[in-house]
Amino acid sequence: MLEVDTGLPVLYVNVDLAAVYADKDEYQKGTLYLWQDTDDSDHLSMGPFDIEIKGRGNSSWQDAKRSFHVQLDSKMNLLGLGENKHWLLLGQSSDLTLMKNKLFYDLSGDMGLAYMQSNWVELVINNRHAGNYLLCEKINHSDNLVLPTGLIYELDTNFDEDYRFKTNNGQPIMLHTHKYLDALDEVTLEALQARLQVFENAVSAADFSTVFEGKRTRYSELIDMESLVKYWLIQELAFNPSIFKNSTFFFQESLDSVYQMGPVWDMDQSTGDLEQQYPGYDRWASILWGDLSRMDSQTRAWHKYFIHDPAFLAAAQQSYWENHERFIELVAENGTIFQMREQLLPSAILNYQIWQEESNAEEAKEDYKDLVRKLKSWVTNRIGWLDRQFASVQTLEKSLENGGF
Repeated sequence: MLEVDTGLPVLYVNVDLAAVYADKDEYQKGTLYLWQDTDDSDHLSMGPFDIEIKGRGNSSWQDAKRSFHVQLDSKMNLLGLGENKHWLLLGQSSDLTLMKNKLFYDLSGDMGLAYMQSNWVELVINNRHAGNYLLCEKINHSDNLVLPTGLIYELDTNFDEDYRFKTNNGQPIMLHTHKYLDALDEVTLEALQARLQVFENAVSAADFSTVFEGKRTRYSELIDMESLVKYWLIQELAFNPSIFKNSTFFFQESLDSVYQMGPVWDMDQSTGDLEQQYPGYDRWASILWGDLSRMDSQTRAWHKYFIHDPAFLAAAQQSYWENHERFIELVAENGTIFQMREQLLPSAILNYQIWQEESNAEEAKEDYKDLVRKLKSWVTNRIGWLDRQFASVQTLEKSLENGGF
């Protein structure tokens, strides 16, 4: 086997790659072997064992470095991430720092949201090094999301799951296929859709309420507000262009329970990646993307309304400062971004040589370190700007009304 020594685990996959590329949605049989240089008895090398593998992603499937969905024959605990049968290998081709997804996934978990556990690996396909990948749980198959019903919703314009519908405001909602979904009859599915419409009616009403089960009900009674606030804070901290537009997940623990936001997903184009089109760190993602004066679905997204709810603003202002130390830790001198850079550096150099065609390892090293410096600087400036907006509930309300200051 090809040896790759960067300090990260190595996944060896053998598969007919041409067949995978020819049909993204068709599983191809293969084998997988996980190698780890560790003495930890809980993190031993595993395999080889049989797998099925197919492509994943929408626009990213057109990139040279592609992502994959791996299905094992049975559940296995890979890299201490929990026992699962389905795993994703994320190429993260649009994020040359290789860390944004994991940075914000881990932050969301630290803040108490349901989150996707992940770890970086080196991927070797058919004895050729494919570079750095993020091994991650699959949202609608994760046993770490304790969801008795498996009711996982996604708001996403790709609109490509088997069960999908649009709300009256045109929000594209998909209910992800899960082991429990097939047991839900049509009447129940219609009830789920009707309940979500009640939530939208409430959140978009002038008084943020509607009639539900015979009484006036605020949207905040239909959703876990703590999770909504934290989810929104992370999207704003990251200045995510997909905010309540794509890859927006929420779930229910039972058929009649409140919605809970999460897990955070697809953060690789955040933190100023659209700098040329939208320069600066000093504006609200919630305001920038979409305009309520227009009537297409994404301009009538739910966050366009609840960011003007006084109760939401009060909770958001409090939660921001409660989590402020976590935000600062990201950019501290020896904080999270620095630690991730040190862990990723040997892998990033090889990844740059493969995918950025950097022939000189020293140049690849300096290019990578420069990108991470820019990321750290951007997040530092973003926190500084948000500090001023969240100085009080009054400043937050004024800032969201005026588009920032």
